[in-house]
Amino acid sequence: MNRKNIVYTILLLAIFVWFSGCTATTTIKTTPSSTETPIGEAVQDSKTIIVKQIYEEGGGLDSDGGCCITGVGDNSKDQSTQSFLSYDITEIPTNATIVEAKPDFSEHNRNGDPFSTLGCLNVYQQDFGSVDPKDFFLGTPTNSLAKWCSEVDLKTSQLKSDELAKALQSKVGQKRFQVRLQFDKSTDNNEQTDNILETYSKITVTYVMK
Repeated sequence: MNRKNIVYTILLLAIFVWFSGCTATTTIKTTPSSTETPIGEAVQDSKTIIVKQIYEEGGGLDSDGGCCITGVGDNSKDQSTQSFLSYDITEIPTNATIVEAKPDFSEHNRNGDPFSTLGCLNVYQQDFGSVDPKDFFLGTPTNSLAKWCSEVDLKTSQLKSDELAKALQSKVGQKRFQVRLQFDKSTDNNEQTDNILETYSKITVTYVMK
C-alpha cells in the first residue's frame, strides 16, 4: 500500500471513531419519561400518623340522661346507651390534605351480643365539647362516617373510610375531632346488657402537604 492510501485509510478510521463517540454520548443523555417523577414525589411527601383518643374528654350517656357509662348499645333497663369520643388532631399540619383515614376500635370489651340484636355499630361526627345529657342523640342518625356489623370486623379490621377522611379534613387546624358511637337500634327490649365498651381507639391518618 502506498503512502497516499495509508493516509486515506487513517482519515476514514478517524471519522468512523468520531461518529461512534457522538452516538454513544447521545444515548447516555437519554432521560426517563416525565410521568415517572410525580409518582415518586407523591410517595416521598406522604406521612402517616396515629391520632389518639383522649379518654378523659369523652364519656357515655343513656337515654334517661345518665352519665359516664362508656358502653354503646343498651343496658338491663332497656335504655339505649351512646358513647362520645374525643381525639387530639394537633399533629396534623394546617396545610395538610388528608388522603386516608382508618379508625381502629379493636381494643374493646363486649357484654351480651349487641351485633345480633342491635345491628351495626356506627360512628357519627358530633362536636359535643364536654359530655352532658343534652348530647344524647334522639333522632334518626344520618351520614355515618364508618360502621362495623360484626365483632369479628371490629376486632380485626382497620376500616378505610373516605367519609372519615373528609370529616377530619374539615377540622384540620383545630385541636379536637369528636364523634358519637351508636348502634342501628336503640334497644332490643330483652332486659339484658348488650354493649361494646371501648378501652382505647385510634385513627391512622395519612396526609400530604399542599
